[in-house]
Amino acid sequence: MYYDSFVLAGLARLAAFITKLWNYSTTHRMLQWLGRKVKLVFANSSIFSFLGAGRSSVTVLNESLIYRMFDRIFDLPYILLGGIFYKKRVLFNESVAYVLFKTITDNMHILISLFLFLVLVVPHELWKNVYSTAGVLIFLLLFLIKTITDSKVKLYIKAFDFFLFIFLVSVILAEVFSLYPGLSLRFLVFYLTCFFLLLLLASSINNKGQLADTIEIILIGLTITGLYGILQEIRGVPLNVAQVDLTLNEGMLGRIYSTYYNSNNYAEVLIMLLPFYAAVVFYSKGILKKLLFLALAAPSFTALLLTGSRSSWIGIAVAVLVFALIKNKAIVPMLIIAGILAFPFLPQSIYRRALTLLKPTSDSSIMYRIDIYKTVWPLFKEYWITGLGLGNDVFKQLGQDLFHYTKEAPIHSHNVFFQVWFETGVVGALAYIGYVLGLIKKSVKSIKRITDPIIINVLVAGAASISGILAVSLFEYVWFYQRVMLIFWAVAGLVTAALKLAHADGAEQHTAASPKN
Repeated sequence: MYYDSFVLAGLARLAAFITKLWNYSTTHRMLQWLGRKVKLVFANSSIFSFLGAGRSSVTVLNESLIYRMFDRIFDLPYILLGGIFYKKRVLFNESVAYVLFKTITDNMHILISLFLFLVLVVPHELWKNVYSTAGVLIFLLLFLIKTITDSKVKLYIKAFDFFLFIFLVSVILAEVFSLYPGLSLRFLVFYLTCFFLLLLLASSINNKGQLADTIEIILIGLTITGLYGILQEIRGVPLNVAQVDLTLNEGMLGRIYSTYYNSNNYAEVLIMLLPFYAAVVFYSKGILKKLLFLALAAPSFTALLLTGSRSSWIGIAVAVLVFALIKNKAIVPMLIIAGILAFPFLPQSIYRRALTLLKPTSDSSIMYRIDIYKTVWPLFKEYWITGLGLGNDVFKQLGQDLFHYTKEAPIHSHNVFFQVWFETGVVGALAYIGYVLGLIKKSVKSIKRITDPIIINVLVAGAASISGILAVSLFEYVWFYQRVMLIFWAVAGLVTAALKLAHADGAEQHTAASPKN
């Protein structure tokens, strides 16, 4: 059927022709030469050696005194109470309450995925951040109690690699040494909520079936938000002039936001989770399940277009490109051509809004970000090493005393990397960058060592998801709305769980391949 299609065959020949032109072009050769030079410089640098050569940062941390100390701290419940349970285990085993508790805790991954389902679908006006913290603390308590009843169950402390551990320490110190500790405290609580969610996901997912179940439940929740967003579009959304430059977006309709606070927040969640639909389609064996998740993805992708979030459109393009590069580089030229050909057929409101990306100096939202950087530059010069303190409330408080290039004191920097730098200092910013880039690097490396389709495709989707949201992070402070921040760290937890399973799968293959004595 593929070869009988004149259009598809023509596109294939066009893609092959463009690829051939590129491979033999002067630009391509120059970039290859530059890439070799850059690689040579980094390969001989002490920083690159630390990041990629020799013993991994994970190994260093795992063998350190600090790692063993934290491991022992989380073992305390078993150390203190495990003996009591062992002596009374017959009594406990006959208890209906214990059987119920065991059933619940054996399916902790389902509980957490249902919790994330609620994080997605509950409307903004009904959600409070305390619900996130309370839910994660309940799961943590249940898990720690389970460690008392089963000595084999432990929190996966290895989820905190070297960079994430340094980032955690930086976050805590940013509260301790904050210029306004009272303003920073609630942000510390939420950071810890996110870190524990990551830890719980990595600890409770122990096989590929559990990994798949968790992701699929979350995606069903995302589809519901997509359907709700489309319903908003049908009913009509009032145009928020604070989000749209009317001089460049004449005739622009209101931007949907589904169950979230605004359109950008919702779009950020979509680009983090959309790649996982592709993962499910690729790892599913039955055609019916593949078609089902393709259908479930349609409302979410449509909703992304209707958000009108240009930064997130860039983010999803980056995510798709990364997914394709890892999965099959040969399809990249065809994807680019398909995207170019589809562009004129977009709805007029979306088409015109996308075109405003070609006029950055004329767009008020882009110029507003530049004015923010000009406003807070004095703060950055003074506190770039130590940071101001945790949370954008401190940032806003100090910004009130500056000369404003903006109409009022900016509430954040519209850039995750700058915001983390402002809050935690240069060490925290470098640790965060090292962690997220490390997740992508470890995912790509692990894919080459394993054969299981579920783990492989989840890691591909995870690398694409993180790449996409990092692209958006250059233009938006995506953690300003804390439900988005929670989803970010949930994705990091899913990737960490997949990496744990990949390590186990790789070890099994190595053992099977080793010659027997």
